[in-house]
Amino acid sequence: MDVKIIVMGTLDTKAREIEFLRQCIEQCGAEAIIVDVSCKQPLDQAMVPYPCQLVAKAADMEFQEVATTPKADAARIMAKGASRIIARTIEEGGADAIVAVGGGSGTALGCEVLRALPRGIPKVMISGVAASDMSWHIRTKDIMVVNAVVDICLNRILRDVFINAAHATVAMARRWRANSSRIGAEETKPLVAATMYGVTQPCVFTARELLEAKGYEVVIFSGGGLGPTSMEELATDGAIDLVMDITTTSLIDEVVGGQRFSGPGRLTAVGGKGLPQVVAPGAVDLVNFGPPHTIPPKFRHRLFYRHTSTTTLMRANAVELTELAHLMADRLNKARGPVAVLVPQKGFSKYDHEKGPPGMTYDGRPSDRPWRDPEANLAFSEALRNKLDPNRVKFTVIDAHINDRAFAEELVAALLRLA
Repeated sequence: MDVKIIVMGTLDTKAREIEFLRQCIEQCGAEAIIVDVSCKQPLDQAMVPYPCQLVAKAADMEFQEVATTPKADAARIMAKGASRIIARTIEEGGADAIVAVGGGSGTALGCEVLRALPRGIPKVMISGVAASDMSWHIRTKDIMVVNAVVDICLNRILRDVFINAAHATVAMARRWRANSSRIGAEETKPLVAATMYGVTQPCVFTARELLEAKGYEVVIFSGGGLGPTSMEELATDGAIDLVMDITTTSLIDEVVGGQRFSGPGRLTAVGGKGLPQVVAPGAVDLVNFGPPHTIPPKFRHRLFYRHTSTTTLMRANAVELTELAHLMADRLNKARGPVAVLVPQKGFSKYDHEKGPPGMTYDGRPSDRPWRDPEANLAFSEALRNKLDPNRVKFTVIDAHINDRAFAEELVAALLRLA
């Protein structure tokens, strides 16, 4: 058997299913190592390398205590123990992939374990609730989710799902085993993280081109939602060398109440780590909402733009942008590493341009007001300039639009000076 696959689930409720998945994996020529995260009833499983009693001990508990603990707390204890066992097994070279199985509770437990494991090693969650919103289960980790379609109760439909998942997991494990000990030339290059939206893409792509020509590798993250969170976690983990936080749009969602904010820690982790960073107000002119019915009534007199059928943008005004500038300055002033802020004077996004589109009313009619609002942008720029500590943060206004090549060149030059 060439690779080893950890199979994780609750044997007290899913023994038949886990046994079938083990057989599928072994029919693919791999070894299956079962980790039992049962929370209530231990089973007599002599062939299970990691029974639930051992998992509980890894979390510094006796299983008898776990079995009398409320379900959610018991699941967290077992997840803690399983995370420790599996992480140690991976570190010692005893596992090449992990596949977890579960319904609602099992998915929460399984993903908690998978999130604690190193990035890169294959992580598969076969879930009976995969058709629902899985973002809070997956968060920022590279977890592959397989939709079980039915509940985790063995039948002809689930057998096909398990067979496919087994083949996929074993194939990924073989690739992992073949490549995990080899470091290619790309992996020795300094790694630059950048944030991007479609409306700032020309800027980011030009910056990437310029940096790659100088021997850097650039990894791009979405500017909203969990994208910046992923970037900041990687920075905290030491995987990132330099940061171009070009698209800080999730901060205006935080200020106004848009739908793609990244949480209250945005713009703090990179500075706390002390990494060099260049920051720009990319796409801060737009507040993100879903379809029009998701827009709070208090905003329905404002200026909008239908970006897609599921995304409605609202133009940020001078008051909101001033508040944003104060928030950004407060966080950047606390950075432990070097920081440069560059503001493009001629616009912050594709739409925020002298040739940009007109705005729309809430009900989709063309407005007589353009999206471009130089006065609001100026209010942001001046508030940021006045609030930033000049001894800690270098502030520059560039006479260009954010998507002009000249602005990308200034960003790269500033980053290389910090580096």
